[in-house]
Amino acid sequence: EHFGAPLSQLDELVAQNSVTIARLMEIVPEGTTDPTSSLYNSTMVLMAALLGLALVSNALMKPVDSRHHLRESQAQDPV
Repeated sequence: EHFGAPLSQLDELVAQNSVTIARLMEIVPEGTTDPTSSLYNSTMVLMAALLGLALVSNALMKPVDSRHHLRESQAQDPV
């Protein structure tokens, strides 16, 4: 009850910004590593992988073969 409410009300305390990582770090045992610097590591790795996939996908693109192009007479005919 370091935040004036029981642990069962943790969701409400977080929603009210009463419980933050900085405030939690004040009450954890000495020597506990602050997780703030690594919170988004997995997200950033995923984003880098998706960006790499996009790069490869764009590099593999090539022009459409001209046999698939519509001729003027075909383009004007309604289907």
